[in-house]
Amino acid sequence: MNTPLTALAEPTAGLDQDPFRAIFERMYAQSWITRRTKARERKEKLRRMLRWIETNSQRLQDALQADFRKHPEETVLTEQFPVRAEIHEIVRNLDRWMRPRRIPTPLHLAGTVSHVRQEAKGLVLIISPWNFPFLLTLRPLASAIAAGNTVIIKTSEHAPHSAACMEQLVQDVFDPDEVRLIQGDATVAQRLLKLPFNHIFFTGSTAVGKIVMEAASQHLSSVTLELGGKSPVIIVKDADVTKAAADIAWGRTLNSGQACVAPDYVLIHEDHLASFVAQYQQQITRMYGDDPSQESSLARIINLHHFRRLRGLLEDAARQGAQISVGGQTNEADLYIAPTLLTNVTSQMKVMQEEIFGPILPVMTFRDRDEAVARINALPRPLSMYVFARQAPDVDYFLARIMCGDVVINNCVIHFGHSKLGVGGSNSSGIGKGLGHAGFLEFTHERGVMQHKMLDFSMLFPSYNNKLTQTILRWYYKLG
Repeated sequence: MNTPLTALAEPTAGLDQDPFRAIFERMYAQSWITRRTKARERKEKLRRMLRWIETNSQRLQDALQADFRKHPEETVLTEQFPVRAEIHEIVRNLDRWMRPRRIPTPLHLAGTVSHVRQEAKGLVLIISPWNFPFLLTLRPLASAIAAGNTVIIKTSEHAPHSAACMEQLVQDVFDPDEVRLIQGDATVAQRLLKLPFNHIFFTGSTAVGKIVMEAASQHLSSVTLELGGKSPVIIVKDADVTKAAADIAWGRTLNSGQACVAPDYVLIHEDHLASFVAQYQQQITRMYGDDPSQESSLARIINLHHFRRLRGLLEDAARQGAQISVGGQTNEADLYIAPTLLTNVTSQMKVMQEEIFGPILPVMTFRDRDEAVARINALPRPLSMYVFARQAPDVDYFLARIMCGDVVINNCVIHFGHSKLGVGGSNSSGIGKGLGHAGFLEFTHERGVMQHKMLDFSMLFPSYNNKLTQTILRWYYKLG
């Protein structure tokens, strides 16, 4: 339906000659039409998108196999199922979400009626990452379509097979002036960010998120930033260590640890360290066998750059005295890093100073809850926090003292599949929310509308030296 834009990725001398500007202007003009579409029209677009995904299920799995060597069943679990669930959630609720919302009238504004209209923001830019390319592109796209926007998508060049597959989806499903997918490297994103989008939805690193926000500020574009950070796991003294080890091992090795909500380090009560290490090894063996490098269920690192970065983290930790208690094997030719558990970890190690984004898990111990809180709060606010505890007072203690995006109690990662919950970060881990109604609202302007129907407000006009006006204004003040 629309022409592939990969050829447009060549640099140009200036913005005025940039072919992206012509695309932008056509789609911006279309946004004034698309914003007036009804719920049934938007739902039909989402249903077409869903039918394409279901018809091309094998194609999606093949693309992720080519990019990550990801097992088909993991693709179904982490990419296809959540997108389908998200679309179903939107289609079930969109009529209600779009309905104008009546607002009660305060006494001092008697004689007026007010409501809030849900209106599209206009032309939006979605910049998606490589780690879950379908999930983190198509879920925000579904929200943007539901809100009545036109959309330009910039996918990551690091997952080219997935990007090509999604480009075909966009061509087959959408009018080219309503949705476009553009491939290319970072220079393409930079050129797109120079354009005055009405909203930008970015998923990626905190460092790049700052660049996106700075670019958006030039046009006062609103932003949603889905970032990352070091998401901690707290295991208190009375926790079920066996369950904790199983859940954390799964969450840390899902997509070979390349997930923004993956557990990034563990703080465990010192009495349970040995037990946790043993249980973690047992769970890794249960899921991936004695030699995980031979298990097709474990995805590979996305590229050589990230592989070497992760190997460097391991080498730095070992030089500074960390102990490799589980795993540690690497194979550059295969882009393989074994599920690895590090103990005797200190805050000076690089593995504790940056988001890991791989199957490496540092473990640190604590004696009391205050020590755990202090260690977490010494780092930037995380995207997620996971607390394993049997007693509600322990959970409440950490909830009251640690700021983060979202929290899961006695499990990890699973909240990212809850469309009704809404997921997002705080400060350095993000701005705004995604999923379900929260995702719809991110792409929506809630316009307040007030209508004056009766009574005369001219009694409030100057001159304020008028005694009657003064009396009425003082009465208004008391009403407030």
